[in-house]
Amino acid sequence: MRRTVFTILMASFMLSMLIAVQLDERPLNTMAEGIESNLTDDDQLQQNPAIYGDRVVWAENIYESGSWDWEIFLYNLSSNSKIRITYNEFDQFNPKIYGDIIVWEDGRNEPYFDIYMYDLNEDSDDDGVPNYLEGERPHPDPAEIRITDDPVHQERPAIYGTMIVWVDLRYDNRDVFIYDLISGKEAIIAGFNETDVPRYRPSQDNPRIYGDKVVWEDEKFSEGVWEICMYNLSIDTDGDGVPNYFDDNRPDPDPAEERITSTPESDHSPSIYDDKVAFVRSDNVFLYDLKTKTEYTLTESIPGKKIDGQFCSFHGTKVVWAYDVAGLKDIYLYDLIVDSDGDDEPNYRDPDKPSTDPAIVRITNESETISMRPAIYTNKIVWQDNRNLSKPWDSDIYIYTLTANLPPMITYSIPDYTSEINEMEPLTFAVSTSDPEEDNLTFTWFLDEVQLVEEEGYQYEFIGDYDSAGVHEVKIVVSDGEYPVERIWLVYVNESVIYPLTITKIDPVINPMIIEGEEITFNIEVIYFGFNDVSTKNVSWTNITPIDGFIAFNNMSVETHTSYDFPYGEINSTATYSSRIYYNISNVFESFNITIEITAGIYSIYHTWVLTILYLDDLDMDGYSNTIEITWNSDPLDETSTPTDFDKDLIVDAEDDDKDGDGFLDKYDTFPLDPNKQLDGKSDISLEILFIIITLILVIVAIVTLPRILKS
Repeated sequence: MRRTVFTILMASFMLSMLIAVQLDERPLNTMAEGIESNLTDDDQLQQNPAIYGDRVVWAENIYESGSWDWEIFLYNLSSNSKIRITYNEFDQFNPKIYGDIIVWEDGRNEPYFDIYMYDLNEDSDDDGVPNYLEGERPHPDPAEIRITDDPVHQERPAIYGTMIVWVDLRYDNRDVFIYDLISGKEAIIAGFNETDVPRYRPSQDNPRIYGDKVVWEDEKFSEGVWEICMYNLSIDTDGDGVPNYFDDNRPDPDPAEERITSTPESDHSPSIYDDKVAFVRSDNVFLYDLKTKTEYTLTESIPGKKIDGQFCSFHGTKVVWAYDVAGLKDIYLYDLIVDSDGDDEPNYRDPDKPSTDPAIVRITNESETISMRPAIYTNKIVWQDNRNLSKPWDSDIYIYTLTANLPPMITYSIPDYTSEINEMEPLTFAVSTSDPEEDNLTFTWFLDEVQLVEEEGYQYEFIGDYDSAGVHEVKIVVSDGEYPVERIWLVYVNESVIYPLTITKIDPVINPMIIEGEEITFNIEVIYFGFNDVSTKNVSWTNITPIDGFIAFNNMSVETHTSYDFPYGEINSTATYSSRIYYNISNVFESFNITIEITAGIYSIYHTWVLTILYLDDLDMDGYSNTIEITWNSDPLDETSTPTDFDKDLIVDAEDDDKDGDGFLDKYDTFPLDPNKQLDGKSDISLEILFIIITLILVIVAIVTLPRILKS
């Protein structure tokens, strides 16, 4: 919808009427510590700022090509530069920003508004300069993406991470939709069931998203009365891996949807951060704790003081809004960490807080101004400001930077506030944090109000042991040295039938066999899931006991080593056995039981190996049996030590009838140790000579007789 000069004149007239109201009194509160500055200072009309990190976006009414239209602008606080994001002759409104993504409602597809986005990271020509900073952008610019294309109005977008939510009129009433930038999928969150008749004819409005939670205003419970509802994007009722809002078999009613408020008065402008939702009811700001399901009142009604637009913004520990007193407006802030009496109960939860709550401070303090539509990110608040009332068409964007030390923030956490697991099942808790001043942060974990001294990081793994069935509280406290912030989870542990001690590894896997005299190592690893009775942990290796009454290895030496990782985790134990050597044993082998028993508290587990030891007749493999060597005084374990054996025929001399091996028994051999002499030493003929003589005689006989044989 294009803005005309007539629209500007009408706005000017209405503002003038407001200014004409005589002020009797303006609310007084302490000014916040900080620095104010303006981001724009021109005759243009800038509205609806939003902030993330060091980037501020807003809609600006500009005159070009003979007409007025609204465009999206960005201001970089680090470089102090203002950059135009959209370029067309149609209107763009209500920008929001998260990280590098800007979303807004766009009127270029007349007569309807669609949701568009711009990716500040897009660099089409890969020159290191993102498109929005190029002197000449590509046209069309691939950084600019259309999210919705249904021929009806889509408006009031919000973004967190890769999820965009908005209000959609495609079913004739106002419903809340969501779009996932990763999957490219779109789904309805609340308002209508496409496969059936409309469930709720009333409307939903003003969605906001943080983490896996979407909140909005809902009229479905009572006509004309708006209440706050929430949708949990993580809930998967049927456990098929598809969350309810994307599931074709989405249950109806959907347990992922929760009603947060229920009063006869209307609630507006929900703003969610972490596990809390701020909203406006009857010109007061309220806070709802999703974890404790408790509602708190942040402001008290004062006659003549209204909350502008029933609007508030919430980030970290701070909620901001604009008070309207007789048409003039100032920005205020509530600090959730203020604890006036130091009783560790912040003012908003303390029934004894002062009547003038110091947690409420002023951000602007102009005598004649209209400051409105504030947005906050950590220690920076931005708003649109009609400070120059003589030019009602001229509103600028201002920023206020809080200079007092700000507390750290838990920006994301897992799992949800309550979880259910079984005994021995692990559950990881983790947080993402930030600190406006980049202070060093400490992390302290507690389990059931007992500090876990071993846990100091952003992550903690809880494992329910077999004594832990029931409800447990896990808490982390994040501190910058001055301000602590905490997150609390409840864990419901179901009783399990699985045993708390589990063998995860044994070595050797099968029953081993060794040769006598060898060494063998046994190893076992056991996982223990438990927190209690860890002082009674014990690992014992039993003495070797024989099987079938064979000889016991009472003198077998053993060295053991055991490592523990408690209160839960791994037990690793090793035992090395060195076997003895037996001689003259009649058995070829023997088998023995080796047993390890591990106890932890009242639980125990054991494993038994059967060890077989082979007995060899010749341990040093020198050809002489152990018995022979021991009998004749040589070393059965040394192959160089052998019994006396003159002819080396592996028959010891003490048992050899022919010691010199000359073929003559010693009792007939005059020279039993000389293989060349057998009788008297004179007539002895060596076997070699005797063989030659016999051979010659045979040759002569053959020569004499052969002719006769041939002649005959």
